[in-house]
Amino acid sequence: MELETIYSTTVQPDWLDMNDHMNEGYYGLAFGFAIDTMFIDWGLEAYLKETGCTFYSAETHIVYAQELMKGDPIHFTAQIVGMDAKKIQILYRMIHSEKGYLAATAETMHLHYDQNASKVSPMLEPLYSKVLTIGQAHAHLPVPDQAGRAVKQLTRLK
Repeated sequence: MELETIYSTTVQPDWLDMNDHMNEGYYGLAFGFAIDTMFIDWGLEAYLKETGCTFYSAETHIVYAQELMKGDPIHFTAQIVGMDAKKIQILYRMIHSEKGYLAATAETMHLHYDQNASKVSPMLEPLYSKVLTIGQAHAHLPVPDQAGRAVKQLTRLK
């Protein structure tokens, strides 16, 4: 199974840093656009209006793999690497669309949140079944090396 593209764009001129590379903050912005697009495609806007429930991102870890430059075409994929009724762990990939290389990954823990009750709660139907079906389709894929990573702890200075 090949992961579907959830979002495509190009590196914008105002996303560049002083080295003319894509600035680290804009990786987060681009991943955010991809995540929003995926959730919209899942029907989350209507689900929110109907139920008062949505997803909040509780934690994100970005790994920068290879630089991007102004105008580079990029696309994003999403792989569910773990889930339960209240949480989804997704590994997003940012890929250079022409050259095919992995530019970055973002691993995010999304919490299903009931805005009416102000608490994390189980997903409701039919969203839960939809997410579970996607997760089951991804279950046979290898877990990406970037999943579960954290910033390496160095020896503290004294």
